[in-house]
Amino acid sequence: MGVGQEKYFYKLVNLTDKEEQLLELLIIDLSPPSLQKAHLDYLNMFTAPYKLKVILDSKATTTKKKQIVQSEIKKLEAYASVKIIFQGR
Repeated sequence: MGVGQEKYFYKLVNLTDKEEQLLELLIIDLSPPSLQKAHLDYLNMFTAPYKLKVILDSKATTTKKKQIVQSEIKKLEAYASVKIIFQGR
């Protein structure tokens, strides 16, 4: 079956920790230095909602988990502000 025939072939899937680490290494190794931060920011934007969901779905909310959630929210806010800047041009 081809990709176009698969149901929801365009649906986003969650990356495993190993997949995310591999992408980070590839971004650092293969991207020009001027684009590495942008690529890493895009990867963080892509993975942040899943990370937040995992943390929020867990029963215990510790101080460390709250700090992680706040960090992920800041990443999303940074992405949103960059997107607004580029849309304004």
